[in-house]
Amino acid sequence: MATINLSIPKEMLSEVDAEAKKESRSRSELMREALKVYLERRERWDKIFEFGRKLARRKGLAPKDVEAAIREVRRH
Repeated sequence: MATINLSIPKEMLSEVDAEAKKESRSRSELMREALKVYLERRERWDKIFEFGRKLARRKGLAPKDVEAAIREVRRH
């Protein structure tokens, strides 16, 4: 396992430490899980956007067409 240095605001570190203590976990464990969740969420969003791009290409839509369709749906 690699070791990194991370700079975060003191208030955030206090929150991390409090949560780690509440869950009987180390600070490192909590930060690893937070990063894992972030990366998984990011990957899911990337897949959603890629699906949208493929669908738009199949339908021959330009980005402006997609934006107009979204605005139309939001109005109703």
